[in-house]
Amino acid sequence: MAEAARETIEVAPAGWLRAAPGGMAAAPEDRLGDPSLARLLTREAALPPARLHVLDDVLVHAGSWTVFKAGRPVLETVPGWRRGDLADFLALPRLAADWAAGVTADLADPVICGANAPHRNYAHWHLDCLAGMMLAREALGPVPHILLPGVMAPFQRESLALLGDVGAVLPATGLIRCRRLHWPSTLGGSAMAGRHAAAAFARIGAALGDRGGADARLYLARFDAGARRAIVNEAALAEALTGYGFRVVTPGTLPFAEQVRAAAGASIILGPHGAGLTNAGYARPGAVLVELHPQGYGAAAFARLAIQRGLAWRGWIMPAEGEGHDTRAVAEIPALLAQLRAWGVA
Repeated sequence: MAEAARETIEVAPAGWLRAAPGGMAAAPEDRLGDPSLARLLTREAALPPARLHVLDDVLVHAGSWTVFKAGRPVLETVPGWRRGDLADFLALPRLAADWAAGVTADLADPVICGANAPHRNYAHWHLDCLAGMMLAREALGPVPHILLPGVMAPFQRESLALLGDVGAVLPATGLIRCRRLHWPSTLGGSAMAGRHAAAAFARIGAALGDRGGADARLYLARFDAGARRAIVNEAALAEALTGYGFRVVTPGTLPFAEQVRAAAGASIILGPHGAGLTNAGYARPGAVLVELHPQGYGAAAFARLAIQRGLAWRGWIMPAEGEGHDTRAVAEIPALLAQLRAWGVA
């Protein structure tokens, strides 16, 4: 990014996550070999620096949310899963067609980039995009103009309205010329919750007002996720958990405000790793987040979110087959219930 940026505003230096108030623990011990989980459990995890990059006279491709300077892509803005094959990325039909069609808008006023390639994902929208808006506000004050997708999901429009003070939204399609673009480093797509993501959760939660008590037990199911990181016996798991007082909710089937209120009213949130667990960011400090991980898929995003929002975090590692998003896990229900009792959450 350095060669393309006019300047870089250092909003927050690299730092360390504070310890989770209720501690961090995971089980069973014989499955804790995943490096990302091991790092979380053995020491405090480093936070990346929060930066706002100022780029002059650039093009933003609103399909991939890649920034181009002098005709070349700025690497940090390229979708993470494409950075290893730039030639193939640049040859993608949609990108090539939009590039051939030329500039659709020329923005003379300074503008904030408000989205990245995975912005449609509920977790990335919160942890990358909304965090970036809070970062920009801290660095610049009130944000006058923000570049966002021309079509947004209801949860994006509603969370944006609750966040407030984001300035005029400029709908983006095709190739946009920006005479001055502010690009928040959170848009790099790591989905690692920093304090700006935590601030976004707090601001949106406060905007929804009084949420009543916070003593419910909540299971956030992935019944709507298809085969992606599926728990093959999730229905049986959900049924077993109802016997322990858990309310079963599939977040993606609820309006945004209902998702937030459900999480805000919970003292215990349990669920498989996935976008739905993002709602744990709306839980009150002191709640417990129990995350079910497929073995070998040790993403630390929600453990970090728990720390940032003052939650205790517990992880249960499930035996799984496959790799990445194609894993299929089995919830060993009696063993899991026993562990929940040992942790005092069942």
